[in-house]
Amino acid sequence: MNSGNFDFVDDHLNPAPLSVTLFKYPKMEVVWMSDLQSTEGIFSFVDVQEPQKQATFNPKHGATKTVVSYGSRYKLCVSNGDDDIVDDVRSDGLPRTVGFSVRVVPLGEAYDSLRPDDEPEISEKQEEMYEMTANLMNRMDTLVDHQSYMKVRENKHRTILEATFGRLVKWTIFEATMLITIACAQVYYIKHFFEQRSRL
Repeated sequence: MNSGNFDFVDDHLNPAPLSVTLFKYPKMEVVWMSDLQSTEGIFSFVDVQEPQKQATFNPKHGATKTVVSYGSRYKLCVSNGDDDIVDDVRSDGLPRTVGFSVRVVPLGEAYDSLRPDDEPEISEKQEEMYEMTANLMNRMDTLVDHQSYMKVRENKHRTILEATFGRLVKWTIFEATMLITIACAQVYYIKHFFEQRSRL
């Protein structure tokens, strides 16, 4: 089972030019494509192990599972606009930060790792439980990935906040200095004015 996810980290930018596409190599057929203007997405698919069980697939926006053919290679493309996959989307020239994760586990190993070595023949119900457990583990991994993306987003926001706070403090100090300078100048001017009046 192969799975992955992505998350657009830059909240302040428009996600419209962003697209994530999984291609079957070398024909570059689209296996999975993110939804238009989506800021996050999850995909998972099974690479069939027996050549006689080859399956056809249709690219689907945002689909979470697609069965593909045996022995394939794939390419994951993260695009920032101006590509052939997403029509009428132009890049605005701004860099975007995208976190992504891809996991590749041979189909048998995904379930075999959950079984005890000394376990005898298993029933269909147990096989179903192993499959559900493997899917749950995959979803937990996705949740951990999402949490790491949230930490990256939090760090970016903290950096922006600290920079803004630093500028605010500098501006406040500058304003206070200017006010004190103007007040001193006014006091000096008024004092000088009354001294001249008293001499007259």
